[in-house]
Order: sequence, then structure tokens, then C-alpha cells
Amino acid sequence: MKKTALLFPGQGSQYVGMGKDLYEKYELGKEVYKKAEEILGFDIKEICFNGPDEELKKTEICQPAIFLHSMILFELLKEHEIEVDCFAGHSLGEYIAITAAGVLDFENGLKLVKRRGELVKEASEENPGSMAAVIGLNREKVKEICDDLNENDVIQPVNFNSPGQIVISGKKELIAVAVESAKSEGALRAIELEVSGAFHTIYMKKAYDGINEYLKDLPMSEPLVPIISNFTAKPMTSLEEIKKNIVEQLINPVLWEDSMEFLIENGIEVFVEVGPGRILRGLLKRIDKNTLCLGVDKAECLEDLEIS
Repeated sequence: MKKTALLFPGQGSQYVGMGKDLYEKYELGKEVYKKAEEILGFDIKEICFNGPDEELKKTEICQPAIFLHSMILFELLKEHEIEVDCFAGHSLGEYIAITAAGVLDFENGLKLVKRRGELVKEASEENPGSMAAVIGLNREKVKEICDDLNENDVIQPVNFNSPGQIVISGKKELIAVAVESAKSEGALRAIELEVSGAFHTIYMKKAYDGINEYLKDLPMSEPLVPIISNFTAKPMTSLEEIKKNIVEQLINPVLWEDSMEFLIENGIEVFVEVGPGRILRGLLKRIDKNTLCLGVDKAECLEDLEIS
């Protein structure tokens, strides 16, 4: 069996209609959405299946929505008896990864993601900010653009997604200036993202403090397999590391490109994206076009999945 890593997507991968086929086809899907409604206190499947898109995009809704979709797929994947060597998740996806790895049970994983979404929303309201994707410039140039603006207010690179694809985050007015600067420096594309705040910066300090406090009373177990940290781009193999790093990623950059390079260098041959969309597969192909990138998003993907 080839060495395999499962990847879990983060915020931005959601879409109206997500999970509907899983709900209709599998009893597990029905059970999970019913349980989620009890925990969340609202009918999340209605928003996932029918929208509207503006409602699904809300941080406090899309984060549990993506968690549910990914966890249903993960449980169904077990029937394929795939031997998993490592987990990784992008931003929110890291919280899904630690649940899949047995650190949290489903209920507490969902409660943690619910709390994360609420806190990120509150932090965004207290410290409004924005983010932008910059395509076609290297890390040094993007950092230089941000540093030139970063005298009194926050702006910095926060998602190192793949070569030439970097997301910056910070004060909304500075993001607009940085977008124009990136274009003038030769970026193929620079565009402000539809997000509610400056994720992965010190503007998220309220979420950082809140999750730190929340974790104190949360029952957690040692991981069954290693999880690659967004914060360090290295495996988290102990509970102590996990508790520290999943909080640090709230106010620090996501080192996704570095994480994938680490896995490739350490012999991972197959990557399977588990959750809505195909964002992580696209990034991985830019990092190393020779990697085998598979994905499960819908019921038909599960039926067609073959790992040899």
C-alpha cells in the first residue's frame, strides 16, 4: 500500500448543495446532520443544501458546515480500509484533522469548531480587517510589499499556499493598497477575498484567548496518527503539541506549501482531499505536479475512489 495522507479543506471550500447527496444516500449522513442540529441549535443542513450563499459564507456557519461534510466523508472512507499515514488540514481543516485522528470525538470536535467560528466572528467584528490573494509573486516580494505598509497597522502574508500563491491579511485599507502594489510589482493577479476579517493575524487575539480557555476543559486523547501542523509544517505527535499549535495558527501564518513539501520529502505518495471542493488538490499540483492527488466530495467520488 502506498503511503497516504488525508487532507481536509478550510473556509472558502463551502458551496450551496454541499452534503445533500451524502444525506440522501447514506444513513450516516442523516444521523450526523440530525446530531449536528442538536449541538448547533439550528438546522445547518437547510443552509448547506439550499443556501442562500450569503448565509453559508458566514464564518460561524461555514466552519461547522465544512466540518460536518468532511467528517461524514471520512467515516465513509473507512469502509475502503485505506491505511492512513498522516493527516493535514488547512486552517479550519486542521481542527477536522485532529478529530479524524482521534484527538476529539465527533461531538466535541463539532463543539470546538462551533466555538472557533463564533470567536473568529467576534474578533472580526471588534477588529475589522480583510484578506487578499496574490498570484505570481514570490514570498520575499510579498513580504516586502506588506513590510512597506506595516508601520503602525497590521498587514502580513498569512497563507503560503503554493509557489506563487500567497494570501495576505490585515487592516482593510492597507489590503487595498497592497493589492495595487502587488499588481504594479508584476503579480499575475491580486484580488481581495470575501472574508469577514483578518484571519491568522493578531486581530484574531480574541479567538486565540477564547480557544485556549475552551481547550482547558475539553476531553482530548493522543493522536492515532501524526498530524502536520499549520504553524510549524512538522508532525504533531503529542497532545501537548496539538493544544499549542491549533491555537497558534489562529494568529500566525498557515505554512501549507511547507507542510506538503515535508510530506512529499518523507515519502507520502498519495494525497486524498476529504471535504467540499478541490482547492487543496489544485494547490498540491502547483507544489509538485507529479503527486497523485485524489479527492472525495460527493457520493460518486467515494464509489470511484481507487488507491493502489
